Amino acid sequence: MKYRLFTILIAGAFLLTGCGSNDSSDNTSEASVTNDQTSTATTENQPYILTFEASTIDGEALTSDIFADAKLTMINVWATYCNPCLAEMPDLGELAAEYDKADFQMLGIISDVVDTSDEKTISEAKELIEETGATTYPHLLLNQSLYSNLVGAVDGVPTTFFFNQASELLGYVVGAQSKETWEGIINDLLAETE
Repeated sequence: MKYRLFTILIAGAFLLTGCGSNDSSDNTSEASVTNDQTSTATTENQPYILTFEASTIDGEALTSDIFADAKLTMINVWATYCNPCLAEMPDLGELAAEYDKADFQMLGIISDVVDTSDEKTISEAKELIEETGATTYPHLLLNQSLYSNLVGAVDGVPTTFFFNQASELLGYVVGAQSKETWEGIINDLLAETE
């Protein structure tokens, strides 16, 4: 019963928030990584550290231990109903394939498909991933762990977070961006991790 209520609350929250207002054609020159941790920091002057346990859309178990695999991890929170999200996913798929895995990795979180969703809903999300070419990185199904520790703080989709190898939040970007803008942000953050 609790999980069903959780599923209903999550779906309702995302229907109310809708997509982020930015799209890749509107703000490619304005994108910057924000490091406002006021809603997620546990104490002042300490970085927010993300911990989670989740399943990918393909049924693979992943935890926040995955951050140790790369210097920089980009987590893109998206929704199946969000056109700006879907529009940037081909570029995200290319980016995930172009960088050395020891330097950069990407994860997606499907904010409107929970781990208790029926097969039809999951299949529809898989089709969108395939159609957009975003098959080069794992996509996580929303669960209580992801919602409580990250997605619950998202005001609109897409929202993209960046974490270092120690699972520390480096910052986030609200709205879809062009491939060139993402490359600039990724390269700048990788340079800072050196």
